[in-house]
Amino acid sequence: MDFRRIQIIFIIVFLGLNIFLFTSLRQNQQIEISSRASPGTTKTGTTLKEMREDDIKYGSISNKKETGVYMSNKSSDVLKSDANQLQSQVTTYKDNQLSSVFVTPINIADSESPNKTIDKTIMSDKTLILHGDDYRYNSSLSTETSVVYSQVVYDKMVYSNVGLIKFTIQNNKISGYSQTYMANTEKLRENESIISQQQAILILYQYNQFASKSKVKWSKLGYAELLSLDKKYSVYIPVWIVAVKNPSNGVTQYKQVNSFSGAIMKDSTDILN
Repeated sequence: MDFRRIQIIFIIVFLGLNIFLFTSLRQNQQIEISSRASPGTTKTGTTLKEMREDDIKYGSISNKKETGVYMSNKSSDVLKSDANQLQSQVTTYKDNQLSSVFVTPINIADSESPNKTIDKTIMSDKTLILHGDDYRYNSSLSTETSVVYSQVVYDKMVYSNVGLIKFTIQNNKISGYSQTYMANTEKLRENESIISQQQAILILYQYNQFASKSKVKWSKLGYAELLSLDKKYSVYIPVWIVAVKNPSNGVTQYKQVNSFSGAIMKDSTDILN
């Protein structure tokens, strides 16, 4: 067996033990807190009430349970090797990212929904984009000047700096794009249950990640990098990414919750840069 794969599996086993211990601790904490709740209430109901009292807007959140996997990805230069298939554009390649400028910018038919033009004109055309069938429009990460497509791996979108296409919008035209791609993904463990969207938001609130009067703009489940080895091998897990608007300055922060353990991960901004 490849030594690097052995190393990754060892790390996963170690993380699995930490998750078990963390989950056991959280269950004990919930039991203790629930025992102090007034009769006829639940811990979830009590916490949601506290959020409303703090004027935190979170919209409709689901308690549906899903499953996810640990996966690995080995860096690849496949975009570089396949770039000679592309036409009507000038491309450069650096640090596993392909950058392109269209010779003639592509007109956007509907300025309110530029993704419709991209879907119809670009994503299915192998001379304009590589591996377009592996990506899906990501409205959460898109802005007025950047339309983002996320790679879909094991039925979930990627929310990381690897596995994205970012189209540049200028003067109602698509002028070019940057692209990264996961070419060598592999499951490291079978599907496991993960926490729900509701649980992830409650965890963030309980650990003081929401200021009073904050607004949860959206929360999505997708793959994010857990760790990287020598910048060549990375381990990814399903993560709840929660976009929270700060009431004091209007800035949106992107909170991440490990969907296996419920641990709060470092805030992420790299997916938007």
